[in-house]
Amino acid sequence: AVCNMVGLGKTTIWNKLNQQSPYFDASFPQPIRIGKRAVAWDRHEIRAWIAARKEEIR
Repeated sequence: AVCNMVGLGKTTIWNKLNQQSPYFDASFPQPIRIGKRAVAWDRHEIRAWIAARKEEIR
């Protein structure tokens, strides 16, 4: 799912979402709660985030 799309592990993704983490990334898309213990991400937001990272590198 999102781990495969961005090439990052679960812990890294949650660190990107944690404002207390040194790896926090405000630009990383927020998850959408789909159940009590389940979240998902909007595929279009993830693709846009990846595209923005590519542009930063160039």
